[in-house]
Amino acid sequence: MKQVLERAVQRLAEFNSRLCVGLAYTIGGILGVISVVLFYSVVRRYAFNNPVTWTEDLANFLMVWMVLLGAPGGLRAGSHVAIDALIERIPPRFRGFLHAGIALIVMYVAYMIIRHGWAFSIQGMRRIVPSMEWLPFGFAYMALPVGYVLLVFILVEQFLDSILLILSPDRQGAK
Repeated sequence: MKQVLERAVQRLAEFNSRLCVGLAYTIGGILGVISVVLFYSVVRRYAFNNPVTWTEDLANFLMVWMVLLGAPGGLRAGSHVAIDALIERIPPRFRGFLHAGIALIVMYVAYMIIRHGWAFSIQGMRRIVPSMEWLPFGFAYMALPVGYVLLVFILVEQFLDSILLILSPDRQGAK
């Protein structure tokens, strides 16, 4: 049982590593698009005195996507704010229980965000952004369920890693 779980965690960790690298490249691409769009806006406004209205909205929507696509990598790297002075003093097995519980709670919150975010996104597809008549608001809203679905992959890895820590308290894991 433990060996099967270790293999599953290893495969999921490899998948999540590739996922996070792919997301990092995607975020880099989005940042490049934002830079080009905002540069275009500045040139049109100040060089030609002919501002465009859609660039700010597009940059804002892409920023939302960038943040939500970056969340899985941030969670996996442990770069979120945490006060772990107490957690480090807890015996490893109990730390595994604590991390597993936290992962389950966050998975439930992610489920709720995915569920309601999806419905909100579908509603948003009927509303068009006034400055960009070709883009529905649902495009920006869809970042929420997509980002949280990706976050669930990281949470499952952390949950299973916590279970392994409970089964084998002498191993490193459960960040």
